[in-house]
Amino acid sequence: MSMMKRGNALLCVVACLAASGAWADQIVMKNGDRVTGSIVKKDGKNLIVKSDQFGVVTMAWDQVESVTAAKAVNVVLADGKTVQGTLSTANGKVEVATKDARLSLAPADVAAIRDDAEQKDYERLEHPVGVNCGTATAVSASPARAAMPRR
Repeated sequence: MSMMKRGNALLCVVACLAASGAWADQIVMKNGDRVTGSIVKKDGKNLIVKSDQFGVVTMAWDQVESVTAAKAVNVVLADGKTVQGTLSTANGKVEVATKDARLSLAPADVAAIRDDAEQKDYERLEHPVGVNCGTATAVSASPARAAMPRR
């Protein structure tokens, strides 16, 4: 293999490796530890990240120095409003870039962060099927079963 072909092959490998990390969320802790993966959620005092190398990692939100989320996440603000956008941190603030605006928030003003799957699960719990005015209604599997006498 010629030197030029080897150089091109090496450049291609480096570019692929760099691109694979470019789409991952990155979290830097106050002690300098770094976690790369996908933000799953931040509820309460913990941030949960799914890492290819380490599986699900839970970390204390108050120990997070910086966050960068390349993919849009759902951010619940302290007032209950939910916005969707990418995350980054700057000067001790959490920056949320939505399609319409850029918000700069104190970390304490971020009530929750959820990826799309977690947001769908949350919404399902908030508005469950078969619940009316706080009382659950049973959904029968078949009409014949509904006609069976109860013991």
